[in-house]
Amino acid sequence: MLRICLGGQFISIQKHIGKRQRFTARDKPLAPSDKNKINISSKSFAIAYIARLANFIRRNTTSNVFNLEKKKDRVINSLQQIIEDIDRYKIKIGIENHWGVSSRPEDILEIVSAINSPYLGTCPDFSNFPKDVDPLTGLEMMTSRAMIVHAKCYGFNKNWEDKNVDFKRCLKIFKKAEYNGPITVEYEGESDDLINCRIARQLILSIFRETG
Repeated sequence: MLRICLGGQFISIQKHIGKRQRFTARDKPLAPSDKNKINISSKSFAIAYIARLANFIRRNTTSNVFNLEKKKDRVINSLQQIIEDIDRYKIKIGIENHWGVSSRPEDILEIVSAINSPYLGTCPDFSNFPKDVDPLTGLEMMTSRAMIVHAKCYGFNKNWEDKNVDFKRCLKIFKKAEYNGPITVEYEGESDDLINCRIARQLILSIFRETG
């Protein structure tokens, strides 16, 4: 199972993060030391901060994309070149709502329909939609072709509810559509990732138990 983003935005923060990570991976391994541990921790903190900044920008900008039609044609052409391998090896791929060409659900579905493969679908993310797209409407549109779902969370209040995302309303959409694929948890808050992912997992399970 893979998820892909289509690019096409004016600036790609994730691209710069990826370059930095690849550069770091090529560095010669260093012997463990307190100084190296501090450097690694600082890099991880910086990458996490940039990722949160990117998500904030996505949610607070519109879905306008320069030369959108040409970029959609380029995406379709690119996917058509690999679709035989996708089908041959039965690799499930979901296009995530993730800025640029994949900002709006209708554009994602247009591309999925153009490729017309049972192994290419969508990867609905609870919270990646731009400000001119209603998240619940976007999720509803993408659900019919969903391969994988990203349950994004940001941190929880004393009632174990996410600060930014209404998990109950989001999950109700997938339950109504009888979606039975994987739901992954993605955390973009400021505190411990693992703890909050575990909380999100328990929240998802409890909501499904409550709704039968």
